[in-house]
Amino acid sequence: MQPTLHTALIGDPQQSIRMARNRLLEHGEVPKGLLRDEIEASWRRSLGAGLSLRDPLDADTQVQQLDELVERHQNLIQLAAPEMEQLSCQVGDSGLVVLANADATILATEGCRDPSVRARYGLIPGACWSEQVRGTNALGTAIVDARPTLVNCSEHFLDPVTHFSCISAPIRSTDGEVVAVLDMTREGQLVQPQDSLGIVQLAAQGIENRLFAGAFPDQVVLAIHSRRQYLGSVWHGLLALGLDGRVLALNDRACQLLGRPRPGLAGRSAEEVLGEPLETLLSRQSRDGVGALQTRAGELFFELLQFPGHGRDCDGRPLHGRRCRRVRIWRIWPATTPGLPGR
Repeated sequence: MQPTLHTALIGDPQQSIRMARNRLLEHGEVPKGLLRDEIEASWRRSLGAGLSLRDPLDADTQVQQLDELVERHQNLIQLAAPEMEQLSCQVGDSGLVVLANADATILATEGCRDPSVRARYGLIPGACWSEQVRGTNALGTAIVDARPTLVNCSEHFLDPVTHFSCISAPIRSTDGEVVAVLDMTREGQLVQPQDSLGIVQLAAQGIENRLFAGAFPDQVVLAIHSRRQYLGSVWHGLLALGLDGRVLALNDRACQLLGRPRPGLAGRSAEEVLGEPLETLLSRQSRDGVGALQTRAGELFFELLQFPGHGRDCDGRPLHGRRCRRVRIWRIWPATTPGLPGR
């Protein structure tokens, strides 16, 4: 029986990972207590999928119908482009920003000017990075765990990719399901991984917010938050309501702010969820700009982001037949963004 040793007992995390790799090679089992919990669980899944630490990296795992794949996800790719470009500027020439679908298949990339590097490691559109194919990696593991994920160098399962560090954050649909993942990969160890993880989460949330509004072009979309100054940021809650006042969808942040799970909110009236009928909310917002609500979860501030009607978006572009009086564009990057932590 293998000994159990918790990571906290080892001063050097990299030493702990090296010990875990050696024990896996020697005993054929993932040791307990040498890795972060989420990494240990992912290694066990990788081993269960029939992978070995020393397996070669098969870079030729592209889907057969790449054009069709990209076409099906064209809206997502376009909405993600601003965040991907900004992240690429932050990570520099040695890094790569990746957008993948819910199957961990890469849809688009930004950065890493050397195409031979991308091709050699299978970091190209159409390549699959699921755990079953590539073992532990932030992109594939974030899909399995449905949460932001960091994999630092040797925490990767396959030896050929242990010189990379990667950070991924899931992007969710209006019903809360993971539909995509945003990933930032670079060579070498991340010095401040938690700060880098926050940057990727921020970008993923911006994409998710635009997906939400775009899914309801003919409906009312409200932003809510317990602090007025957070309205208009990527961290506000979003609700889509029909003109009959029924809640059609909410993002995760709205559920958190309202203190109730999504099934207990969707389908209910605005009065049940927000404390006032939709007509009253719209009337107050039109008069005051930003309104305050007394909900079961306490006081919340709200702002109208979108309302059915013909017009142009806030950048002056025609809406091409979409019925929307007002569309808020979520800009998450300041004019001057500090250098990426960990670079």
